[in-house]
Amino acid sequence: MKTKLLMVFGAVIIALAGCQAQQKQNGSFTNLSASEFKDQIQKVEGIVLDVRTPNEIAQGKIGDATEIDFYEDDFIQKASKLPKDQPIYVYCAAGGRSSKAANMLLEQGFTKVYNLDGGIGSWNQNGFELNK
Repeated sequence: MKTKLLMVFGAVIIALAGCQAQQKQNGSFTNLSASEFKDQIQKVEGIVLDVRTPNEIAQGKIGDATEIDFYEDDFIQKASKLPKDQPIYVYCAAGGRSSKAANMLLEQGFTKVYNLDGGIGSWNQNGFELNK
């Protein structure tokens, strides 16, 4: 019984180490709070990417964000055309889609990807401006 338990525990440790190594190899995006996101887009020029639907964007967006609907079939094709040598600041409504989009961007070779933690909802809670 102890041997089986040790084997399972060892397998879990090896699997976790493998995942961590893979994450470092593939890179990872950085989650930023609304305040950090706002500061970052003002300090370091890059592409602000809104991955919400057109109906959501009609409520307002951050600055002059580039709009690519995450739910469209050609999302990754459109997103992969963005310049890979610039930081990408991605956001959605609550943070779920933009996290997925951030991972997809990393898979396409983008290296500096930042996600607005909590999405536009967090932005609004902080009272930051939106363009309509």
